[in-house]
Amino acid sequence: MLVGGSVRDAIDQRFRFIAKDFDFIIRRDLVDSAASKVKSELGGTIVRLKFEQTVRVVLKGGTVVDLSAPNGDCLDVDLANRDYTINSIGWSPKECFIDKQNGSGDIRRGVVRAIREQNLNDDPLRVLRAYRFVAERGYKIHLKTRGLLNKYAKRIIEPARERVTEEMIRILNSDNALAALKLALDDGLLQIVFAQDISAIKNKLQLIKRLDGNKREQTFGLTGVGLIRLELLMFGANLDDTRLVLSNEARKRVESFSRAYSRKVPAARSEALYELFGKAGGSALDVLRATHREDLRCELQRYQRIQKREIVSADEIIASGVERGPGLGRLIKEIQMLRFMGKLKTNKDCMLYINSLKQHYVNRLLS
Repeated sequence: MLVGGSVRDAIDQRFRFIAKDFDFIIRRDLVDSAASKVKSELGGTIVRLKFEQTVRVVLKGGTVVDLSAPNGDCLDVDLANRDYTINSIGWSPKECFIDKQNGSGDIRRGVVRAIREQNLNDDPLRVLRAYRFVAERGYKIHLKTRGLLNKYAKRIIEPARERVTEEMIRILNSDNALAALKLALDDGLLQIVFAQDISAIKNKLQLIKRLDGNKREQTFGLTGVGLIRLELLMFGANLDDTRLVLSNEARKRVESFSRAYSRKVPAARSEALYELFGKAGGSALDVLRATHREDLRCELQRYQRIQKREIVSADEIIASGVERGPGLGRLIKEIQMLRFMGKLKTNKDCMLYINSLKQHYVNRLLS
């Protein structure tokens, strides 16, 4: 029996989702053999999901086939134990659709409705998932269900941080992310996920409202605009206190954004702007977008070109009489900064500047 999101997507005619996740409920004694059969026929890798007691086959191209025994005595019980009515529909070639919770009606109306309170209690991650349907599909949350989400919001600290992160990334990448984030804040969940007070997050949502960014580029599983939303929401937070877990690279990116974003964006071709780009690293363009200073994008591109192409080498500087050591590194950085400021443009300019420094040092010794 095919269940879950792929069935929901087949019913929802307002969206043209190409399903890449397929959930099957089969007899408990057939789960392992069925997974082996899928692998032998289609290739892929078998993964056992401990939490969900599921055997997953990850196929080439990212398609996922999950095989599980019923959560309960039978299929009807399994479907009744799911999070929301829109996910409680089953389909098979023999029986067609099984929809005892009227999930198809809620899909047509665009409503997220909890099947029963106990199902949220069993897995509090399901609370966050409701906002994901708002973000991805523009669904509305049923009023009674909103009350349950508010009731169980504090229990978002219980699911594994990896699971929370996966849901939040999907929210941040979505067109309707802002509406979902506002609801999650109102219901008391967002401030727990990002470990900040309500007023701080409200201010950030105002900034996110005015954001525009690339929706196609992917970094750490986030689109361009999704990544800026994450960086803004993480700004000022102790990353270890949040309910998200980031890779080392993603963590460095968020931290570099926070260092640069905390400073006022200065004027073009200034020493301060050069230092800001250096602190921001790979997040420099995000800082410009978040501060609505994309007029400095050409300055960032010029900074990046200067970093990649030197016009005077370390060997040339050493040959001029400068000794190896920390001072050499500082001098090279100073030359790069002066190039950015437009004060040094050629190799000759750089060598003259180096000689002037040497002469200044000699004059100081003689004075």
